[in-house]
Amino acid sequence: MSAKSRKKGRASRGPTGSGDTTIAFWLVAFLDMLGYRATLQKFDVYPLPTEPGDQDAFRQRFVHAVHLRRRLLGAIREFQFSTRRETPLPAELPPQARPTAERWGKAKLLNMPGPDHVVLACSLTGDVDHFPLRGVYNTVAAACAAMLIQLALGADDHEQSLPLRGGIDIGPGALLHPENFLYSPALTRAYDLESKAAVYPRTLAGDRFLGYLRAYSEDHGTDPTTHYNRALADRVLSMFFRDHDGKTALDFLGAPFRENLPDELALDLATKARQFVRRGQAAAKIGGDQRLIAKYDWLVNYVEPRVEVWGVRS
Repeated sequence: MSAKSRKKGRASRGPTGSGDTTIAFWLVAFLDMLGYRATLQKFDVYPLPTEPGDQDAFRQRFVHAVHLRRRLLGAIREFQFSTRRETPLPAELPPQARPTAERWGKAKLLNMPGPDHVVLACSLTGDVDHFPLRGVYNTVAAACAAMLIQLALGADDHEQSLPLRGGIDIGPGALLHPENFLYSPALTRAYDLESKAAVYPRTLAGDRFLGYLRAYSEDHGTDPTTHYNRALADRVLSMFFRDHDGKTALDFLGAPFRENLPDELALDLATKARQFVRRGQAAAKIGGDQRLIAKYDWLVNYVEPRVEVWGVRS
């Protein structure tokens, strides 16, 4: 998206059935739990069991599935609302620009959970309570946190967690009311990245999204807000890496995201994530499922070179 065409995600009114519904560009991160279908199938029985022992086993399988979902959603919300995430301020920011800078830290994020996935989103149109690039930064940081925390949750028992796979992209859309539902092709674009392109437990960035970030990164304006947008865009771009197949993936164990977390928490999460992927890889090889083995091999190859930055020692 060019600097001219983006116009900072300019909004418009449209025929959505509600005169006050705003159509704008939205950023969407779609994160899916790999293997959740198999978890659901374990209690997909008909008719319901009638014997006490069978009923207990059925309930345990149901509770396990619900537990996996609730832990993921809870971890994301906890990160979004309780973890302080610092972003760089331009060194040349003059004192008279401080009132404007107060708005730079404001962002409104959308969290839409599903049975086996979660959608994180933010509008790319700003208002007094929402600075778009800050929303983008917070959304990407929340996706990083979700990917990492989900691995760490399975450290003691790899069957107690499922890796995430996802996609991030942008598109026009509107937040429908009173449903509070985001209606946008950005959802399908992010879903297609997750389901058709990612393959491994990774989250891919779409070309539109990367173009949007680069437009801000390459904007050479000299006003304070442009400086800040450029710094934020550069920081978000640094939270992705070019994978072996040329695709751009979220670097949830990279140094830029590491800077968001206290040392003790970072070490704990990275240590547990490493334990999970190692045990998951070993279990997959015992099971002999080549597709699953490939996924855990990718995870191990991704995690091992990065954990030292997080304080983990061999």
